Amino acid sequence: MRPRDLHVALVQLPLPDADEGTAAANVPLAAGCLRAYAAAHGGPGPRHLSVVPRDLAGHGGDEAILDWLAAGGFDAVGFTAHAWSVDRALLLAARIRGRRPGTRVVFGGPEVVAGHPLLGSPHVDAAVVGEGEAAFLAALDALADPGAATPVARVFRADGPVDLSSFPNPYLAGLVERRGADPVYLETVRGCPNRCSYCHYAKEFPGVRAWPDGVLAAIFPWAAAIGVSEIYLMDPTFNGTPGWEAKLAAIARLNSTGIPLHTELRLEHVAARHAALFARAGFRSVEAGLQSTNPAALRAVRRPWNRDRFLRGASLLSGQGIAIRTGVILGLPADTPEGFRATVRFLEEAGLADGMEAYPLAVLPGTDLRRDAASLGIDFQRFPPYHVLSTPTMSADDLAGCIRWLERERRAEYFPPVAPTFRDPSPGLVGFLDLRPPGAAEAAPASFARLANRVTLLAGDGLIGSPERLEQLGRRLLAASPSSLVQLVLETDAPLPDVLLERLAEAFHDPAHYLNRTRLLDDDLQGRASIRLFRLSADARAADRALCAGERCDLILRWPARPAQLARRLLADHPFVLTGTGISPAETARLRAAYRGLERLLLEADRPV
Repeated sequence: MRPRDLHVALVQLPLPDADEGTAAANVPLAAGCLRAYAAAHGGPGPRHLSVVPRDLAGHGGDEAILDWLAAGGFDAVGFTAHAWSVDRALLLAARIRGRRPGTRVVFGGPEVVAGHPLLGSPHVDAAVVGEGEAAFLAALDALADPGAATPVARVFRADGPVDLSSFPNPYLAGLVERRGADPVYLETVRGCPNRCSYCHYAKEFPGVRAWPDGVLAAIFPWAAAIGVSEIYLMDPTFNGTPGWEAKLAAIARLNSTGIPLHTELRLEHVAARHAALFARAGFRSVEAGLQSTNPAALRAVRRPWNRDRFLRGASLLSGQGIAIRTGVILGLPADTPEGFRATVRFLEEAGLADGMEAYPLAVLPGTDLRRDAASLGIDFQRFPPYHVLSTPTMSADDLAGCIRWLERERRAEYFPPVAPTFRDPSPGLVGFLDLRPPGAAEAAPASFARLANRVTLLAGDGLIGSPERLEQLGRRLLAASPSSLVQLVLETDAPLPDVLLERLAEAFHDPAHYLNRTRLLDDDLQGRASIRLFRLSADARAADRALCAGERCDLILRWPARPAQLARRLLADHPFVLTGTGISPAETARLRAAYRGLERLLLEADRPV
């Protein structure tokens, strides 16, 4: 079989706790580039190189995605492996091979580096290292041979940098699924001028290369004509590469309709003339990686920084009305709890803390930091997300203490629970199962082939009184779709003993789930992330008793709750609130006013619950 005749599926999976809009709309640009390159270089055309439909990729559970792959009769399946998706992708690879043993499996993405266990998986035939387009085509060429299967993955790497002018922009070629006013994710360069030791991107793309100038000239009129809501310029450092000032001036000319723009940049490189031009070009927000203000920590990861120029750049952009998001890393080598707190205080004093995002250090495969971790004394998770566990200057208790301090300091929840949803995320997928009717729990497994990656189960007193039935359901759900997050809502006014809650939670708990690993530092009574327990009640007295008892589940007040006076007092504790279709606009407005800034705690049901 010729490579161009292969029928190939491309799979890119979202973060498990991504909000619904992000999960569905963060279109797979990488898959679009693969399709565009293949079509231009003798590989499978767009009809033979399919991408998992957007809603299915964003919301589908394991069996739902697997059913689509199996029904498609694909000769090969390509997975993009990120830290958050590699284990799930390996699960799907094993299962598709179980259903269709002749299916070839290709892995690419940041996780594909020397020494990674996936390279020894019997379910992976080929692995693409680094820049993917040409190497992916070479892998398909090899796999087109019916006898190409090998006990371990064959590794493919491009001979040199891909010629970015040799294939069309995937958006302009219609090779990226999008709808309505979806944002556009656009590369104008590949490669990064920085060499931060914790980042692998610079190794994937040695040097910096620009896309052809004509891409920008064509993308803005196209985006304006279809009403794009935002263009995210994905340059790793927009103002750190040669010719960036001319590019910014060109964007200011081209973006005549004022499409909002977003990018990542270094504030130190922003002068007054640049700030005005950024505003004129249409930039409404930027990301500026700070990481730390501790000089020792910055030196340890090869991260340059100039305090005065950073503050000047921030002031200039803020003065133009451009919002600034900053990143801070917890657990950098040579940093200390005092250093971390000083970084946060610096952002507070600069007026930048509201846009701050803090992350534990990830010791990623293939990075210089990973290579040097032992000599630096860094202990870290050996599995995704590879978070730091301790350093010579920050113990495990120090790391957890910094999270608790940050939550108090910023009056924010660093690890917010995934909220239940009382509806299905998209047609054909099941995201809500009402288990209260007789026989519903026993019938539920019939829906598992269509299960979403986040599912809310609603159980009443009958099931709560027969926990073994819920336990059996939990075991079957984990077997069918182990990657799905579960929100188990218990509708009752009766007490919920800890032993019962522990028993129910354990039935749905997979310790290896990515979300349980990424929330290792979470100081939470429930102690699990992939399964969350909730009490649902319209009885304010029962709700008050549960709060006073420190019950190990989250409260959902069904609104309106009674008695009304007590219910309104309970709102001061900001429990989740579930409203139905019969709530008046005035009451909805009152609730929104009481929950300003905490709107994620207001839940709605589009049918009676």
